[in-house]
This record gives sequence, C-alpha cells and structure tokens, in this order.
Amino acid sequence: MKQGLFIVMVLLISISCTSNKIPKDATVFEGHYYKVFHDTLSWKAAEQKCNAMGGILASVKSEAVNTFIFKLSNGKCLWLGASDELKENEWLWRDGSPMTYSNWAAHEPDNWFDGKEHWLVINWPSKEYKNGKWGDTQLHYREQIKGYVCEWGKK
Repeated sequence: MKQGLFIVMVLLISISCTSNKIPKDATVFEGHYYKVFHDTLSWKAAEQKCNAMGGILASVKSEAVNTFIFKLSNGKCLWLGASDELKENEWLWRDGSPMTYSNWAAHEPDNWFDGKEHWLVINWPSKEYKNGKWGDTQLHYREQIKGYVCEWGKK
C-alpha cells in the first residue's frame, strides 16, 4: 500500500513539474530548470517547498548533471531528491525512477546514524565529500545542510 501511494504521489508531482511556477532566476541545463534555495529545512520540508512551486527535489542522473549541480551549489551541502526510505539500499529519485548514476563518497551510503540515514545530500562538509560527492544522512534539519536544489521540467 505504501509503495502504491508513493507511485501515485510521484506521478502527480511529475505532472506538475512543467508548471509556470518556475522561478525566473532558475538556471537551465539539459532542458531542465534548477534553483538552489538556502532555507535550512528538513529533507521532507524541502521536498514540500519544491512541490509547492511545481517542482521536485533535484534528480541527478548523470555525471554532467552532478557537475552542473556541484557548480550551482558553490560547495555548500544541499539536499537532493533521492531516498531509500521505502526499502534499504534501493535508492529512488523523487520522480520515481531508480538511481542508475551515483557519486557516493568512498564509504557511502553508510546508514551510519542508528540505521536511519535514508536521505541524499551533496557536498557534506568533510574532505571525503569534495567535488560533488554524495552522502546519506538523517531526515531532519542539520546545521551542515545549507539548503536544497529544486528541479523543473521544460516550460
């Protein structure tokens, strides 16, 4: 039941991704629009903010997109739109697609904190995470996380 509800939610979000709510200062890359927001929020609150604007937390499906988002981030630690909260080690993007490209830091994903690290960040502030490496972390806001990246499809 949970997975079915998740799929319906993803489809509704995907349909709304071509919204006219795309911020005018969003940056276009490979046909998608991206914008970094510097609100300090939990992963789910960041997801809700993106959804309210007709977008999703960013999906990073290639090295080119990862490099683009890394440059857009200015080295700040940001939430991205993948999670393995439904099934451990089965990472899904918020558009419902499985993670086929990844840029994990050497020891990631580690599910380190009490087995409850199911949400994706880029650029955790540590030397292992330089140049756009990823890590998994807890759901709630953490002081190291300086915002999130929203993505929209074509207008």
